[in-house]
Amino acid sequence: MKSQTHISPDNLITLTSEPTQTINAEQPEGFNDWIISLSPGDWHTHPDPNDPIASTNKIIRDVIEDRIVLQVWYKNDQIDEIRILDPDLDTIESEKARFQSNPIPNNSIVYRLWSGQILS
Repeated sequence: MKSQTHISPDNLITLTSEPTQTINAEQPEGFNDWIISLSPGDWHTHPDPNDPIASTNKIIRDVIEDRIVLQVWYKNDQIDEIRILDPDLDTIESEKARFQSNPIPNNSIVYRLWSGQILS
């Protein structure tokens, strides 16, 4: 599988997948891995190490086919960070409640799909 870069239809978000070398306690010599990232921002994830190609492709497909909610953090009206909400753990309502209970000055959050559709 080759590296991939996808740009959202509104040109605000870039989704990238690329090979990387990961080192951890179990394998200090490192192992071949993939990294999937959203930018702007530093958010990234690694696919299932047991089947990295299939899980990388699934994550990419799910994002660009609007099956995953993106949490877009704005700071001073500029995109600062983009994260994928985990559909098993996170809901828009729980994330909104968490943000409202501890607001950050000059920050806001928008929930959207890759296509640009804003979710309320």
